[in-house]
Amino acid sequence: MSEGRIDFHNHIIPDVDDGSKSIEESLEMARQAVDAGVSLIICSSHLNRRTWLPEYDAKVTQSMDALNKALENASIPVTVKKGYEIAIDRHLSPLQSVFHGGLNQLPVFLIELPMMGTPLYMLSEFFEFHVNKFQVVIAHPERCIDFESKKEEFQRAIEMGVLIQLDAGSITGQFGRKVKLAAEWLIKNKAAHFICSDAHSTGSRSYLVYKEAIQIVTEKYGHSVAENLTITNPSFLIKNETSKIAPVIPEDKSLLSRIIGWKSKGN
Repeated sequence: MSEGRIDFHNHIIPDVDDGSKSIEESLEMARQAVDAGVSLIICSSHLNRRTWLPEYDAKVTQSMDALNKALENASIPVTVKKGYEIAIDRHLSPLQSVFHGGLNQLPVFLIELPMMGTPLYMLSEFFEFHVNKFQVVIAHPERCIDFESKKEEFQRAIEMGVLIQLDAGSITGQFGRKVKLAAEWLIKNKAAHFICSDAHSTGSRSYLVYKEAIQIVTEKYGHSVAENLTITNPSFLIKNETSKIAPVIPEDKSLLSRIIGWKSKGN
């Protein structure tokens, strides 16, 4: 692996949302991340109507700076940069925010959809971001309860230039069989661009799940797919080189394909 993995969806900043509860827990999360091959973390603390305040942004920045200092003192080789997971809201757009809500302070919005139903205004909202030259990344769409009936809308969003981020827990089956199948459908249909941890703690939703998900993807779809989803595409994203990002193309690992491959090698 030429460079480390980049995780831009997580809740590692302590005591700002439903993620890490202390600097000690954040440090242990960082150790788990490094063990999973991560070298750069872009935090994505929740941003919604309740937290859409300059004071919240200042608190996230202060906590992030303290965490980076603690990481350096503990000799944990990972850096944390700022970003947000923004709840879609037609009445409160990040385009009009008094502070920058983009990942790594770039024109890139990580947008969370309601789990209980995709809003009717989703595509029009994404179009507004597109017109204003902001890149949209949808956080874990496979977890939306109505994903199956909204596949066509998600495909239209991708055609518009929207990018798709899968949760590690969706790959491992942590959120149930239906969500796992949705994640597999996105990968198989060349509609997935990233896998992130969405780590909240050192327990059930941790970087241990992220590490397991990478192993599953490697075994099921191939090493290059896992690398593209966790290294190559995220690297382009944080460099604001989004035109270079492409959906992954799974390797054909079927029994028939392997038999043909063995025969080809024999010749």
